[in-house]
Amino acid sequence: MSARIDPAEPCPFCELLRQGMDHPAAIARLRSGLAILNVDQRYRGRAVLIFDRHEDTIDALTAVEFAAFGEDMRRLSRAVAVVGRAHRMNQALLGNVVGHVHWHIIPRREDDPNWGGPPWPVEASQPLADETAYRTLAEQIAEQIA
Repeated sequence: MSARIDPAEPCPFCELLRQGMDHPAAIARLRSGLAILNVDQRYRGRAVLIFDRHEDTIDALTAVEFAAFGEDMRRLSRAVAVVGRAHRMNQALLGNVVGHVHWHIIPRREDDPNWGGPPWPVEASQPLADETAYRTLAEQIAEQIA
């Protein structure tokens, strides 16, 4: 993935939405979108909430849609915090790399690689061992969503 949004490339989040709950890292289908684990699990439970249709910016969402999206982010964040035993939660809505509205939900622990700083400046991704590990973690988080 490049650092720029390329409209000629297919949207990876639209593909994840098409796979939905069949994807091994899918956590839950929420009111506004799909909650799914991030491939990089350096921060155990790190997830993404992908808005249900392709929109480039939050300005394209209605007030009702944005309220539902924010509530889903809050619910997912609480669930991730429990499972990831977070000391603090980071949530980010950037859109710099993938031009599809989505929240990053990142549990932070005092023993994590960049405690006290942003979660981004880290080396290579740390994926889980296999699809079963993603499914297990996704199920643990789904059980906590209230």
